[in-house]
This record gives sequence, C-alpha cells and structure tokens, in this order.
Amino acid sequence: MRLPLALDIRAIGYGLATFVAGYIVLSIPTTLVHGSHGTSIGETVWLLVQIGALLVPALAGGVGAYFAPARRVVHGALAGTSGMLLLLLAVAFLAPEYPAAGIPFLVALFALVASLGAILGSYIKSRVGP
Repeated sequence: MRLPLALDIRAIGYGLATFVAGYIVLSIPTTLVHGSHGTSIGETVWLLVQIGALLVPALAGGVGAYFAPARRVVHGALAGTSGMLLLLLAVAFLAPEYPAAGIPFLVALFALVASLGAILGSYIKSRVGP
C-alpha cells in the first residue's frame, strides 16, 4: 500500500543542505559588514546580503524540486520552508527576546519564495531531462 503523499527525503535534504550552505555563505559578508556602519561599501554589502537572504530559499526550493522524482513543487516548497523553520527555531532558542509575532509572516513569505524557486527548478528539470 502506497501513501498518498510519498515524500523523497533525499530531495528535501538536498534543498535543506542548500539552504544551510547559503546562509553560512551569507554570514561571511554579514560579519564583515558588521563593523563598518555608515560607510557606503557597508551599506552596499548589506543590501546584497538582504537580497541574498531572499534568494537562498528560492535556490533551496529549486534544488529540492530538481532532485525530486515526482511532485517537484511540493518537495521544493518543503525544502525551503523547512530550512526557514529551522532557522527561526534556532533564533527563537538563542534569542528568546525575538518578537514571535512576525514568525508566521516570515514562514509564509519564505514558503512562497521557496515555491517560486521550486517552480523554476521543476521547469529546469523538465527541460534538461532525466
């Protein structure tokens, strides 16, 4: 008997690993820009970090969708959203003063971005082939 929604953990894991690696890469310029408040290069790097923070879930969703054998968009959306949930759980654990009211909005926003990345990853996989 097959479950109605069989998930490929490998595809979700690849997307989650992409999410974690993306945020680790983003932590490097964030650390460098932390000490340069008010400079023009600091503001430019900070803008690039913010854009990258939105692109990482889309990339994770695309990778999850690319490696999924079926239901690519579902796998990609789960990959990007689970990465965001892990990040928010870490922030809630390490910084309990973080306002919890914004968490549902962030999860919904990043789920949408991950879904868009999953649609793109699914399109790329259909063009490239098996």
